[in-house]
Amino acid sequence: MNTDNTDGKGSVNGCHKNNHSPIKHMLHMILCCGLPIVIIFALPYIAKINPAVAVFLGVIAPFICPLMMGGMIFMMFKGNKNNKETDAQKEMLISEKESREF
Repeated sequence: MNTDNTDGKGSVNGCHKNNHSPIKHMLHMILCCGLPIVIIFALPYIAKINPAVAVFLGVIAPFICPLMMGGMIFMMFKGNKNNKETDAQKEMLISEKESREF
């Protein structure tokens, strides 16, 4: 019986069971943190073209990362809800098999 927090394939708590690539997480993190930085560096150039848009982007740029992180956490918990149901079913089947063996 596996007593550590891995699913036997090396992923902690079964995070990557369903062929879920960690590359998606990395790309989301790069986008989440990189987009506000790119916007802030581009503000002087945007201000030359349209100052109102530059002001708007300057106001929302600091909030892009927290908003995207909130969405990522929401999607993570939404996905874990489905996985918990299947994990509970698997645990029941395993416990039934173990009780039959004794």
